[in-house]
Amino acid sequence: MEVKVFGVEGCSSCDRLFRTLQHIAAELGNVQVDKENDLGVALTYGLRVPPGIAIDGELVVKGRFPDREELWALLASRQI
Repeated sequence: MEVKVFGVEGCSSCDRLFRTLQHIAAELGNVQVDKENDLGVALTYGLRVPPGIAIDGELVVKGRFPDREELWALLASRQI
């Protein structure tokens, strides 16, 4: 599974979201988490206001910071 976190440079909340997803990915295994700070790329996913999260190319979170439990559920529900 590929997870992309969209944020902006210098956004501490975006960084925290990325780190939290990395920890969850390590627990679940078989999950690649990348961070994207280029808003042009975010726009191609339909994201206008960061942060955002795409899982396997599908934008699943936009413009908010989900808590750890919601993030865990998002990733776990897509595990194969």
